Order: sequence, then structure tokens, then C-alpha cells
Amino acid sequence: MNDSTLKYFTKETTKDKLRNKIVAMQKPGVPFWDMFAEQILYESNPDNPNKTNIPLWNLSCTKRDLSLYCKLGMKPNRHWQVSHVKNYFGITGTKHKLEERFIEIYLTVMLLVMPETIIKHDDVEMLDNFRETL
Repeated sequence: MNDSTLKYFTKETTKDKLRNKIVAMQKPGVPFWDMFAEQILYESNPDNPNKTNIPLWNLSCTKRDLSLYCKLGMKPNRHWQVSHVKNYFGITGTKHKLEERFIEIYLTVMLLVMPETIIKHDDVEMLDNFRETL
């Protein structure tokens, strides 16, 4: 794990930048952002029991599926459609633009929610490029 990258993304000023970026990316009526906001509210109440974070689960699975589709041109299963990804995350574009926009959402959300995991398992060059955009 890159310690300097972890320190950068766990600083409060960086977390504020990530929160601002999420607010700018959110679109009303988009299922992912609606579910993400509901999950944040649910987790903010200490009386609620832990439950699976469905938006983060969908984000992780979609990263896998979309990478497979964009890099190899292969559908993860016969029922999978790229339009489902576009509608769920509220993004548009061609195959490569779609992947760029999705990775931006993925990195922003995951670095805010669980930076240690994302820094440990993802491409360092991709994180450094993302860091420059903040």
C-alpha cells in the first residue's frame, strides 16, 4: 500500500473535496445516487443495525462487469445490458467515455467511503491521475 497516497486521501481537506465532487456529480432521479443517499442516512443513525450497502455492492460489481465489456467486448452474462449501467448511474456516452465517467464515480465514492481498500487493490497510476483532478 502506498502510504503517501493513503495519507493524502484520508486528510479532511481531501474528504471535503470528494464530498463536493459527489454533490456536483449527483443527478436527481438517478437510482444509484438515490440509494446512496438513503444508505448514508441509514448509517448515520447509530440505532440502526448493520446491513449490506447495496449501492457500494452494485458499484463494485459494475466496475468488474463494465471493465470486462469495455476492455474485452464481452458481456458478463447473457442478460447484461450496457443500458442498465447507463440508467442506474445516470451516465451516457460511447464505450470508452462510459468507462471514464464510471471510473470517476467509482473512485470518488470508494475513496470517500473506504480509502484503505481502494488504495490497496487498485491501480496506483489511476489513483494519481484522479488525484490531479481534485
